[in-house]
Amino acid sequence: MLPQLVPTMPPTRRHTRSSTSSGLMKEFHSISFRITDIGGSAFCRRKWKNFYANTSLLIFVVDLAKFGKKSTTRMSTSLEEESVTVFSELSSNTILKRAHFMIVFNKRDALDEQQPQLNGAPPGGTEHEPTADRSASLSMIRSKFLNQVTSRKIYQHTVSLINRNNVESTITESINSIAKRNRIPSPT
Repeated sequence: MLPQLVPTMPPTRRHTRSSTSSGLMKEFHSISFRITDIGGSAFCRRKWKNFYANTSLLIFVVDLAKFGKKSTTRMSTSLEEESVTVFSELSSNTILKRAHFMIVFNKRDALDEQQPQLNGAPPGGTEHEPTADRSASLSMIRSKFLNQVTSRKIYQHTVSLINRNNVESTITESINSIAKRNRIPSPT
C-alpha cells in the first residue's frame, strides 16, 4: 500500500496578471507618453485607482463577443451590465474629469456571428454584410454605454478581430482627433 501524500502548501497554479506602472513608452506628436494595459477583471479593477492621477486618455475596450453571456463572478449580473456600470463609474470619477475617454467596441465580427440573420441570407447563405438586426443590436449596445455619459466627449470606435490593423489605425486616428482638439502640432 502506498502512503497518502498530504501537501503542505496548496498548489499555486493560477494566472495572475501583474499591473506595473512601467507600461510601454511611445512618442506621438513630439509628446512622449506611457501606455499601460491594466486589464478589466475584478481583481485588476482594484488597482485602477493607482493610475487615475496621471491619466490623460483612457481607452475602455468592450468585448462584444461576451455580450449576452452571464458573468462568472456575479451570476445575477450579465457582463454587459457590469461593463456599463464600470464605464459609468469611470466617466463620473472626479480624478478622471480632465482625461479624454475613448471606447473601443472590439470583436464586431464575433457579435455579428451571434446575431440571427432575420433579414440576411438564408441559413447556409453567403451574405456577409451586417443586417438591420445586427446593426440595431450594435446600436443598442453603444447607446447603453454612451447614454451614461452626458458631460464629456467620448471618442467611440468599432473594430473587428478579422482586421487587426484596423485597431491600431482607429486608435491613432482618435489620438489625432484629441491632439487637434487640444491644439497639439501635427507631425511634419
